[in-house]
Amino acid sequence: LCWTISFYPQAWQNFKTKSATGLSVDYIIASVIGFLCYAVFAVCMYAVEPIRQQYRDLHHGEDNLVAINDVIFAVNAFFVTTVMLVQIILYRKPNEVPSKVGLVTSAAILAFMGVGLGLSVGRVWTWLFYLYILSYIKL
Repeated sequence: LCWTISFYPQAWQNFKTKSATGLSVDYIIASVIGFLCYAVFAVCMYAVEPIRQQYRDLHHGEDNLVAINDVIFAVNAFFVTTVMLVQIILYRKPNEVPSKVGLVTSAAILAFMGVGLGLSVGRVWTWLFYLYILSYIKL
């Protein structure tokens, strides 16, 4: 619960002061991408039966351990970090920009995610394998 609500004070402070000064743009972009990956992983592992079955097939009939609290945390974290990214865009000063390394890294990760999605849709990768990849991106 504490981790879930820990995101809100910063978002509230940004809103109240109409400033995101002091927040690392690169960190927030990385957090949005990471929590998107974690949210997709958690939701699918918790709620998508074909993926749950793929997991059971690979793990001797055992179900995965993703619980509803994992889903709530992941979706909440993605939502709040996305709000903070929007706040940075709305409130930023001209010198508050992402670094070139951060942009290139983020673009490469997003491209890899897109390629992986295509490989999964095309059934080259299983959906479970794609979710594992997303979970590693979050790490």
